[in-house]
Amino acid sequence: MLTLIHGDDTARSRMALQEEKLKYTGSEVIVLNGGQISISELTLATESNSLFSTPKLIIIENILKGPLSKEKKEIIEHISSENQMHTIIIWEDRKIEAGPIKKYFSKAKLMSFDFPAQLFKFLDSISPHNEKNLLYSYHDLLKKEAAELIFVMLLRQFRYMLMAKDLKGEVAELPSWQAQKLYRQASFFTLENLISLYRQLISIDYRIKTGQTPLPLSKLLDLFFISL
Repeated sequence: MLTLIHGDDTARSRMALQEEKLKYTGSEVIVLNGGQISISELTLATESNSLFSTPKLIIIENILKGPLSKEKKEIIEHISSENQMHTIIIWEDRKIEAGPIKKYFSKAKLMSFDFPAQLFKFLDSISPHNEKNLLYSYHDLLKKEAAELIFVMLLRQFRYMLMAKDLKGEVAELPSWQAQKLYRQASFFTLENLISLYRQLISIDYRIKTGQTPLPLSKLLDLFFISL
């Protein structure tokens, strides 16, 4: 059996992975790094018998991350073949697009854990001199999502924009449509402005964690959006 667990909400996807592992308590569990795995290593794991004479669980993490080399494509095709004798779980730390799923995992069990669309719409709307609309959208979002989640995703968005501005980093590994949106959004800011705003967010995180502010996170984010 083949299962693909993916999505931007890595906390929930990790939890789902742990729940799947619990089903194999007492069995042999092998965890492989998808970025370093070789075809021979995978073959050894999938074709050898379990040490415990019970079904074996093989977990491969982030096999789809980065460019798909010829060897990696062979590995994925081997994983998705129908004659596997053991259970294989593919865990990815981000959402996998429909194309790769249709090509390689059409017969796999899919478990997707995504953040609400409204959260991404809000993050994509961040731009200078837009504080009135941002504050309205932010407070509307707060009715459904915790300030902590919004803050974590805000940090990630500004980190991505910084890398997009510098034309390097993880942005190059994102789907092209997502990378293009980040490049466009980053173009609304200067590099100095992005660095300053990212430092403000880091400062908010530090003050909250060290108890150096009487204000709750939700109010600190109000002030941050006003500063844009």
